[in-house]
Amino acid sequence: DIYTFIQSIKNDKINQNIYILTMISAVMLPLNLITGFFGMNTQGLPFNETKNATIIVVSIMLGVILCCVIFLFWYTNKKK
Repeated sequence: DIYTFIQSIKNDKINQNIYILTMISAVMLPLNLITGFFGMNTQGLPFNETKNATIIVVSIMLGVILCCVIFLFWYTNKKK
């Protein structure tokens, strides 16, 4: 009984630490994505001279992500 009690205390502490790390990651991930996007060097990239290059690139990225999500939903429903 003592061993299981000590193990449950250790498991509770590990679960609490994982929860804290998950919350920190949930806050930091969007910040990292935003700073990474706006911190890119764009010299020599396509659409460098275009006025609305950011909107075009974001549209392409969202379109690719949307196509991947639709394909994954279609593929998982087809498997069932």
